[in-house]
Parts: sequence; C-alpha cells; structure tokens
Amino acid sequence: MARSKYYYEKYSRPPLKIQYKAGYEVFKQAKQWTKQLVGGATIVTTANPYPKNTMQFKEWERGYNRAYFDRLKENERNETNFQRQAYNENHF
Repeated sequence: MARSKYYYEKYSRPPLKIQYKAGYEVFKQAKQWTKQLVGGATIVTTANPYPKNTMQFKEWERGYNRAYFDRLKENERNETNFQRQAYNENHF
C-alpha cells in the first residue's frame, strides 16, 4: 500500500535543527553502540533513528558527521600541540 503525500511531507518540514543537534549530540556521547569484530577490532554501530530518504534522516547524518569532523580537527590540534611541546622540551 502506497503512503500518502502527507506522510512524506511531514518528514521534510522544519525544525530540522532538532535532528541536526540530535545527531551531533549522539556522536559527542561518551558511550556509543559498539560491536567487536572477530579480529579484535571495534566498530561504532550507532544507527540513525529516522526513516531513510527523509530530510530528518539527512539532517541527523549531517549533525553526526559534523561532530565527527569537529572531533577529528580537535584531535589533530591536540596532537600538534603535544608534538610542539615535546620538541621544545628537547631542544630548548
């Protein structure tokens, strides 16, 4: 049975910032869902709670991805500062 036009419209309406913030906050949580692989590696398996192919789904993903890249940039900055500090301690 096909879904009504209203069903699809309700998932593309604002406020989409709620979904963006939810995705961002999920990534920032200390405990995310993880799964252990056979080789001992750990992967993050946090799932998007919204129906696929909706604006809510896309906004949640955008927030989650933004939080990932913000943390990546922060880690790179911290690593650079650590290396700079170690260099200064050894050479000056």
